[in-house]
Amino acid sequence: MFRRSTTSAPAELSVFYAAEYPRIVGALRLYTGNQGLAEDIAQDAFVKLCRDWEKVSKMTAPGAWVHRVAMNQAKSTFRRQTVAAQKAPLLSPARTDSHGSDSDEGSNLAVLTHAVREALLQLPHDLRAVVVLRYYADFSVAETASALDVPEGTVKTRTRKALAELGALGLEFEMEYVDV
Repeated sequence: MFRRSTTSAPAELSVFYAAEYPRIVGALRLYTGNQGLAEDIAQDAFVKLCRDWEKVSKMTAPGAWVHRVAMNQAKSTFRRQTVAAQKAPLLSPARTDSHGSDSDEGSNLAVLTHAVREALLQLPHDLRAVVVLRYYADFSVAETASALDVPEGTVKTRTRKALAELGALGLEFEMEYVDV
């Protein structure tokens, strides 16, 4: 028998959700290249957050925790997809729209956004995750390290490698704005 809880979510959880959910969906969209998948993964991460809110709310960086959960879920999704593709090579899934809907496709911003998304999707997952968290989610090196559960030096190394690969793909950066 299921019993309905008479208590609502703590106000802090609601505020946290409102602030972090759009950031996580945006980061996951860049990481996965798919808006629907990003939303699904974010929802799963927030279910885990709700389950563990009492513990997570006491952490110094609960945002990094939920980003780590989301990125780990995305990695698991990619692993499952890779295994499925290896086991069923004759099945060719339809390509999903990795671009979402940009309202002004003709503008320079839309073209630039498309180019950045396409370049990000060409990066290996570990490099892409660092770039997304550092420059989209605006995480510090320490927050990114915490979210990905890697040392800060690894974050810096992956950031340099990712930016070099993005540069080789034709994206240019003003180095004064790149914090490695």
